[in-house]
Amino acid sequence: MLSLHPFLPYRTPKQLTAAAIRVSVGEMLVDQQALLFQQRVALKNIPIGSCTLTLTPADLGNFMTHDLMKAPAGKVCFVPVTIG
Repeated sequence: MLSLHPFLPYRTPKQLTAAAIRVSVGEMLVDQQALLFQQRVALKNIPIGSCTLTLTPADLGNFMTHDLMKAPAGKVCFVPVTIG
């Protein structure tokens, strides 16, 4: 099991941010033939793992206003709710 300690803090070149990222990956079987003869890394299995992101309010704001979110955000329908 490969477990990486949290990267603190994290920022992509396009300004996506996270307070911390924790990644855990199980067994990965590398195809040695592909590595030697095709000079590429190929896996013989599908590793099972998990990733946890810790976001501050500013991080969440960066995510919600990122260019990749503009198209999905344009499809959101808000329904007014009356309480009481």
